[in-house]
Amino acid sequence: MGLALIYFFEKTKNLNLANLFLKCGNYCKSCFYKQILKL
Repeated sequence: MGLALIYFFEKTKNLNLANLFLKCGNYCKSCFYKQILKL
């Protein structure tokens, strides 16, 4: 998955889009882990 994302970002060359995507991904991960901890 990681390599695919790196390939995608190199193709887009859009750092703003990449940063936004990474921020969203980190936010979703934190929410996902919080849900697991609640269980």
